[in-house]
Amino acid sequence: MAVELREKLQADVHMVPSACPVHRGAPGASAQERLAMLRLGIGNEPGLVADDREIRRGGASYMYDTLADLRQEVGEDEPLVLVVGSDAFNGLTSWYRWVEIPSLAHIMILERPGWVISEQPELRELLTKRQISTVSELNRQPAGLILPVAFSRLDISSSYIRSCIKQGRSPRFLLPDPVLDFIREHQLYAQCAVQQGSSSTIPSSGGA
Repeated sequence: MAVELREKLQADVHMVPSACPVHRGAPGASAQERLAMLRLGIGNEPGLVADDREIRRGGASYMYDTLADLRQEVGEDEPLVLVVGSDAFNGLTSWYRWVEIPSLAHIMILERPGWVISEQPELRELLTKRQISTVSELNRQPAGLILPVAFSRLDISSSYIRSCIKQGRSPRFLLPDPVLDFIREHQLYAQCAVQQGSSSTIPSSGGA
């Protein structure tokens, strides 16, 4: 997905592990462990950046703060795009200073299988005012537009992978082997280690 985003946007893709998520429970791995897995998953792929700014900042992780920091870094005139799944977009109105987020960045909504965009009046009004239909339109201004888009529609999520591990099912082929090896080595998301080569297994970005 990240590589597909890089190609479609023709831009670097920053993946930002949350230091302390505010809209979900503990993810089952520390911020540093999640950053290490992200770096393993990216490897040497050009244009993909494991961005640790939320971890370095510490405290509760708010997308507004992250975007404000990125906006200051890239300047006022450079297009900046926040990429979220449709499930995350549906919760946008619960985010910290959510009304100001479109002033900092465009929003690209990835349509996830089984999810539709909420009919909340605030979100519908936002889409009515700001929705566009093509990626190229994102370049006409630095922020403020919303683009729903369907990418490769694989129903894979970090919560699904964690669930597989907790239930004793192998997540192989759902994530890079070095990341799976790291999870096994550090006994993450489960109560016991996943054994290499065994069929039995015994035992997350940002957003608000």
